[in-house]
Order: sequence, then C-alpha cells, then structure tokens
Amino acid sequence: MRNLWVLALTSLILMGCQAMPNDPYPPSSYPPPTDTVVPGWWAYEAGERYRLQGKCKESLAMYREALVMNPGLLEAQDGLRRAQREICRGSTSTTTSGGKRPPPVERPTEFMGGGRALKPSEW
Repeated sequence: MRNLWVLALTSLILMGCQAMPNDPYPPSSYPPPTDTVVPGWWAYEAGERYRLQGKCKESLAMYREALVMNPGLLEAQDGLRRAQREICRGSTSTTTSGGKRPPPVERPTEFMGGGRALKPSEW
C-alpha cells in the first residue's frame, strides 16, 4: 500500500514538471537570436507558432520573412504552403490551381471486346 502512494505521488510530481503553461507572450515579442546558425530560422519558428495558433496573416508574414532572409530554407517554403492549405483556405491564395472540376466518369454498360457488363441485379 505504501508503494502505491509513493508511485501516485511520484507520478503527480513528474506530470506537474511536464505540464507546459500557456505562453502569454506572442512570438513577435521574442528577440531574434544573434548566434543563429541558419539565417531566418527564428522567423520560421515564429511562423510555425502562429500557424499552430490559427493566425493566417501573421504566419504567412513570418514565413515570407524567413524566405527573404534565406531563400533556400525549405522548412519555411513547406510551412508557407502548409499554412495556406490548412488555415488560409479562402482568405489568401497565391497560387491558382483552377476552380474547374474534372468531368464525371462515364461508366460503360457494354465492353468493347464483346459481351456486356453485368448489372448487380443480374448476379
């Protein structure tokens, strides 16, 4: 019984250490680090935070800023596409993929090689 209480208290302590409080500071208030190995990485991370919060304009702006600093940053390019696809569906679209639907599929009732297709009632 004593071991059970020790286990319960230990798990409560460990769960309390793992809990992350809500961040009251938006990513824009963080100063950009000066010793960054990858240029534009801090802007990419800020864009990710905004994307996870569901803020379309802010995330796109941070991804674009990261791409201005480092045009070869693939994570920022993917993040920009992901934000446009997930949270900016109709509000901001930089690509035109065409709004036309493909034509409906015609289902044949007869085969070209002879014979005809069976209908479910004829099985």
